[in-house]
Amino acid sequence: MERQRTGEPQTRTDTVPNNIDILLASETHFTDRTVLKIPQYSLYHSNHPDGTAHGGAAIIIRTALQHFEAPAYQTDKIQASILRITDRSWPLHIAALYSPTPHRHRIEVVDYDTFLRQLGLRFIAGGDWNAKHTDWGSRLTTPKGRNLLQSITHHNCSHLSAGTPTYWPSHPNKTPDLLHFFVLKNIGLNYTHIEATRDLSSDHTPIILTLSTHTFSKPAIPRLTSPKADWNNFRAHINENTHLIIQLKLPADIDNAVHTFTCLIQEAARRSTPPATPGNGPTNNTSLHIRALVTEKRRARSRWQRSLNPLDKREYNRLTRHLKTSLQDIRNVTFETYISSLSKEDHSIWKATKQFKRPIPHVPPASARRWHLEHN
Repeated sequence: MERQRTGEPQTRTDTVPNNIDILLASETHFTDRTVLKIPQYSLYHSNHPDGTAHGGAAIIIRTALQHFEAPAYQTDKIQASILRITDRSWPLHIAALYSPTPHRHRIEVVDYDTFLRQLGLRFIAGGDWNAKHTDWGSRLTTPKGRNLLQSITHHNCSHLSAGTPTYWPSHPNKTPDLLHFFVLKNIGLNYTHIEATRDLSSDHTPIILTLSTHTFSKPAIPRLTSPKADWNNFRAHINENTHLIIQLKLPADIDNAVHTFTCLIQEAARRSTPPATPGNGPTNNTSLHIRALVTEKRRARSRWQRSLNPLDKREYNRLTRHLKTSLQDIRNVTFETYISSLSKEDHSIWKATKQFKRPIPHVPPASARRWHLEHN
């Protein structure tokens, strides 16, 4: 998300950095006479309702993406440009917004409710909210941020931020704070990745949100020990290497003692915890493509059940076959990855072979099980 200012009508030919597909701009200062041209991109903007060059928001989107413009949201409290992305993998609304500072307009919960309802069932709304709350990483909580969080919770939305300041004031009496973030609905956060960048020279730094059809592998939380730690060995190492006859008269002596004891605990944990081994089983993360196919199949089945039209039945059968084929392809790729990861060194190949050779227990029919229980 980039913040751009334009005071006078202009025509530009430029390129978008970082290979951005969709760029959300806040406080654009655009008017109806503003012209902005970027090769292979289209511009949509929502200006301030009074028509003067202040406030406003804009979306710059790659022309190759299937989309159409939705009605803009233009009030004194929120200006937002809205697009409908019609791609089959990610059908959703994208909104770039700007909300002025609280001292200009007080925004109540009902104002945020009205705006969020216009964005539909699945959306991403990002921009300069000018609403501070510690939940998304701001330095403090303001009434505007409290009202926005209440509306987000009421509409079952989620917020996503980089957790670092996005506003860097030049005045020494002002403190950097987080004002730019995203509000999402019906989008899993494990399909998103957000990062801050300082490529631009503005006092509002942009943030980049990556949206994927597959889940991002999150780094594991670092832990000092594991459930397989040998606590007897840990206790013995601490007892053998703890020296209580130390001098604690100066602040430096206390700091050195704390540092020594911390290093001792870390060393004991490393000695007592076996190295972690990678998981042996295959993972099963359902992609958004499969979820979209399941949704389409369910809708086709509901449509056929209501109409009993042979054409609807044929479409339902086609989607069912397509879903089965896609699921089988994913299972094949997952199984091949699992087989190629087996090794003799960590004995994973023998564990897998044991599972395959294990006999399948015979399960008697329900009537036989009931008979067995009644006669014993």
